[in-house]
Amino acid sequence: MIVQLKKDYSSDHAFFITPPAVDETKQKYRNNKLIKEYISVLTEVAKRHDCEVSIFIRNFLNKWIRRIFIMG
Repeated sequence: MIVQLKKDYSSDHAFFITPPAVDETKQKYRNNKLIKEYISVLTEVAKRHDCEVSIFIRNFLNKWIRRIFIMG
């Protein structure tokens, strides 16, 4: 997938967003262990190709933490 993207876009224009954690009681085929493994592989492969990976939950929490501090 990354090799195909890099044919049309440079590495600094290709970035990947990790999936969020799931409520395992509501998911039949996905669990947080599987998502953690996916994120690990995605991060490793993206690094090899000089692409960025955005950690969904980290960005989500940072956004809300900033809002809390700004709004008081």
